Amino acid sequence: MIPFIAAGTKGPQLSFAHANGYPPAAYQPLLTLLGAQHRVRALAQRPLWPGADPQQLKDWNLLAHDLLQFLDERGTPQVVGIGHSLGAIATLLAALQRPAAFSAVVLLDPVLQPPLSPLQWVGAKLFGLARTRALEASAQRRRTSFGSTQEMFANYRTKPAFARLSDAGLQAYVAAMATPGAAGTVQLAYPPAWEAKIYITLPGNLWRKLPLLQVPLLVVGGAESDTFTSAAAQAVAQRLPHTTIRIVPDAGHLVPLERPAAVAALISDFVAQQPVLATAP
Repeated sequence: MIPFIAAGTKGPQLSFAHANGYPPAAYQPLLTLLGAQHRVRALAQRPLWPGADPQQLKDWNLLAHDLLQFLDERGTPQVVGIGHSLGAIATLLAALQRPAAFSAVVLLDPVLQPPLSPLQWVGAKLFGLARTRALEASAQRRRTSFGSTQEMFANYRTKPAFARLSDAGLQAYVAAMATPGAAGTVQLAYPPAWEAKIYITLPGNLWRKLPLLQVPLLVVGGAESDTFTSAAAQAVAQRLPHTTIRIVPDAGHLVPLERPAAVAALISDFVAQQPVLATAP
């Protein structure tokens, strides 16, 4: 059985798929808010499974398959599928593969690069390869051991990537990432080898598949995101004109961790507009 964490005991059923390097418990502030009106089930994706081998991953379709397996295990006829970054694309791919499993889809700052002409695509592939390799190298260099969770928090508090996270939000991330190590140390729960592998298996052009999506779609982006840009938002709107797109001010790629209340409100409003959803017993 695929492990998961849960929030909420009543209301529409939501699945949640986390980003690369961010275990589901890192989203606890958001999940708690959503749990006030919904039944939320946030799966631990393959990198968090004991003994999982990164070499098993050839592309992100495997993660979409895992999500569908998780839904089968939970016995839920339909869910609102929510995902952040990597989890957004895994959810999108799953909804394309099995539309009947989803009543709606919510993508939080998805990894969707703007569509390009053939000539632009060649240049972008070269630039993207360099950026991907840089992300891979950064993941492989990531510090994996700390003397305590307090030391981990103090270290991450200085990182620009976490500048917009509140102390409570960063504490949730640290609690999710810290696992007991040798001699009283704490280790990273999310293996850097998996993080690096995911970066180098980033899907190519998803734009041809996007118009095939058959369920209502909400896309939430961060106004300062370097991942889901305004050009990408325009491209989504052109291909799926009925998509709801919302941009959260003063937020970046980590928008669900940086602005959990705003994101929860957007999701709740969107879900409330959908037909009555089945809930698992």
